[in-house]
Amino acid sequence: MKKVILLPIWIWAIAQTVWADLEYPVIYPQNNQSLEQQSLDAGACRSWAVQSIGQDPNDLRARISILQSQADQPSPAMPAAGSAIEGIAKSTALGALNESLNAGAAHGAAMAGASAVLGHVDQVANQFANRAGGQNAQRREQQITDLKNRYDAYVRAFSACMSAKRYSVK
Repeated sequence: MKKVILLPIWIWAIAQTVWADLEYPVIYPQNNQSLEQQSLDAGACRSWAVQSIGQDPNDLRARISILQSQADQPSPAMPAAGSAIEGIAKSTALGALNESLNAGAAHGAAMAGASAVLGHVDQVANQFANRAGGQNAQRREQQITDLKNRYDAYVRAFSACMSAKRYSVK
């Protein structure tokens, strides 16, 4: 008995969106090659193109899809790092405030100073998280561009091979 696996529609939609800009060439026989011969030639050219670039195009497409889906999600590591820094700084400021309160002499000044320090800590933590998030986005975009360039190299190699075997490649 055969089992049929149905993918949720959203997986299909994401794949179509991502793969829409990763076009695969359309092949037409120029010398009346049979469908069987075209299939053999395409298989040989796929193998040669994969060997030429060192990666399977399906792997490249999957990695691009994953990176593009991550583009809409915030990085969980950076807020945690910002929160840790913020927590350490606030604890230090509150410790200083506590010592000032115990001394009793500069209660008002200590409160104002602690408030200023805590406000600055929040600002620095937010700037750190925003900067790191921007760097992650730039890094992800560069990875996507590199993967698309490798995929394009595969398509060029496959197309050149099929053209050499007397197929029209569009």
